[in-house]
Amino acid sequence: LLGLHKNDSIKLSKEEYLEGRYREFGKKNPELCHSKYCYEMVRNSKAAWYAKSHFKDSTKDGQPVWCYERYGKTITDLGDNEYIEIGGEHEDSYDPDFCIYNEVFHHKGGGDFDIYMYPREVFPPTDNHSATKIEDSVYIIGNLGYGGTREFDLTPVYRLNIKDFSIEEVVTNGDNPGWIYNHIAVLESDEAICIKGGMIARNQDDQELHENNKYDYRLNTQTLIWTRHDPVSLTKESDFFPEEEKQFEHSDRTLVSYECEGNWYALKLLDVHRIDVYKGQSIIYDNQKIEMLVDDFVFIPVYIKSHSFESLKSLEEAVRGEKVIFEQDSLHCRAVNFPSNCRYLGFQDITKEERSLLKDWKIKFGEKEIIKI
Repeated sequence: LLGLHKNDSIKLSKEEYLEGRYREFGKKNPELCHSKYCYEMVRNSKAAWYAKSHFKDSTKDGQPVWCYERYGKTITDLGDNEYIEIGGEHEDSYDPDFCIYNEVFHHKGGGDFDIYMYPREVFPPTDNHSATKIEDSVYIIGNLGYGGTREFDLTPVYRLNIKDFSIEEVVTNGDNPGWIYNHIAVLESDEAICIKGGMIARNQDDQELHENNKYDYRLNTQTLIWTRHDPVSLTKESDFFPEEEKQFEHSDRTLVSYECEGNWYALKLLDVHRIDVYKGQSIIYDNQKIEMLVDDFVFIPVYIKSHSFESLKSLEEAVRGEKVIFEQDSLHCRAVNFPSNCRYLGFQDITKEERSLLKDWKIKFGEKEIIKI
């Protein structure tokens, strides 16, 4: 999609690594990044721990090593094979390389790209937001962000100028959704963005709670006023599948850990398979044949499981050493049944054998005229 040609190794000297390994905030709005290390990490997409291992870096100064491997980022199509990529998070809070970023990547096609950096006070670290293009601007709405930085009665809104790549905070009024993240942004017109679904962080009795968003929120980009509305399906008809089956926070190549009866396992996502069903189509759902009255969709995570480990620490060490053995049988389930107590471990490329498993599963699944979910 972005035209990047992945490098198998990191083509840098030790000095270039040491010079560019740590995240820096920009001093200007924007500041073009000139770090050879950063551009090389985009081209190879390696994790931070891989870079440290490659350069035998045993430094433990509490600073995360910069990398491009992230989730919770956005990619916005500008047309003509150009894309904007914003922010994102690497690892989880327990990892020494956990970091939420605020860079903007301008992919210009053919693997050519620029990286822009910003002062923290101009554009804070941002993840699990939405990014919506209107004319020469991209509206960046929502954020999960670092714990302790969330302003619960505020919905963060920023505007990126795609002509000069400057960013400005947008002050809004009205009935906003609060500190929202993992939502959907729908461009309804040249002056209206509708926010649907997602999670909202709020404070109750000095405790931070996260709950599903139950409303649609519409931002008028001319008046900068929010309004709240009862939720309306994108198809304008009531959805068939529950909302939790249409939300899945992981992507393919993601590794997560989970505990079962005292043992720890790694799950490797080969694919997050979206199934679209259409009005008038017959499906089998919960062992009942049903004729669809509306268009709808559901996510099916396809994954393989590792052998067991005695502790989370031993599992994490095996992942870092690439010594995890996965069972070579592909499983599938509804997103709602995916383990909820899992912890993010990182990303890992899908092997040739695993791609073959996934291909066989899709062929077998795709042959069914009646979809079994």
